[in-house]
Amino acid sequence: MLILRHDDVASTLTMELAIDAMRDVFCLQSEGLADTPRRLDVPAGGGWLRLMPVAIGGLNTFGFKAMNLAPRVGVRYAIWIYDLPSGELRGILDARLITAMRTAASTAVATDLMARKNVDRLAVIGTGAEARHHLAAMRLVRPASQVAVYSRSSANRAAFVTDMADPLVDELVACSSVEEAVDGADLVVLATKSPTPVLAASHLRAGMHVNSIGAARGDQYELTTDAFARFDAIVCDSAVQVFSEAGDAIVARRADEGLFTAAANLSDAVARRVRGRSHDDDITLYKSVGLATQDVALAHAVLARAEQAGLGTDAGDLLSLKAVGR
Repeated sequence: MLILRHDDVASTLTMELAIDAMRDVFCLQSEGLADTPRRLDVPAGGGWLRLMPVAIGGLNTFGFKAMNLAPRVGVRYAIWIYDLPSGELRGILDARLITAMRTAASTAVATDLMARKNVDRLAVIGTGAEARHHLAAMRLVRPASQVAVYSRSSANRAAFVTDMADPLVDELVACSSVEEAVDGADLVVLATKSPTPVLAASHLRAGMHVNSIGAARGDQYELTTDAFARFDAIVCDSAVQVFSEAGDAIVARRADEGLFTAAANLSDAVARRVRGRSHDDDITLYKSVGLATQDVALAHAVLARAEQAGLGTDAGDLLSLKAVGR
């Protein structure tokens, strides 16, 4: 049994590996080979503990992700991976980087299915870790000649441009407003934790694809209700979870239940059961809140690479076995 700390994961995990793992697991999910029960949230000393179990028969693995928030301290993430036939614990992984990169990789899979083939301008709203990983992912599936970034902090915008600039790939520019950033954009990434919507119907234009990945709680909003009404196609990592957990989607569903019933799951889009885009002029949305399926699938891939590379701390047979019949 391997223990993989953050540095072990960082030396193993690439965005290419993450995208491949996400595409594969959404295919398995479409075939009914991934079982994801509802997550469990437990209040804990002013913070919380979240447990997210999943079994992926197509990978012969099962496990769970555990997250905990300690007030005024922060959040820790861990993933436990088990072998499906034997029940043996194979690994415990620090999951901070896995969490960020599986989100961006899933968005890349959706973008590859939903965005127009040629992207001239990409707008990134937000400058945190999620925004950075998403820029890296978008550069792989929809490279743009220009990238415009906006956040409320001018210092954060400047730091993002300095840290993420790659003149050989694209022109990266900081903008002073959402309107300036999305003006002329073919592709938009919303990576905020905003308590108020940041993108409205007036910001949308024909052919645009929007990825909204920051609003994952009931008090977070990235899209206005009138923006939801403008999309020709809405695909979610899980439509049920998005429209019951993300604040902006909950409000939009209350205004129009049809938005929820028309929304598709990414697994169905990957399986080509639904179309992410029917026409070049369609305005499309991918929205996600994160699934344990993504976490466990990527942890499974990282663990396999770490085993091959001899990384991590070998803890031997950490857990004892109560054998059948004893």
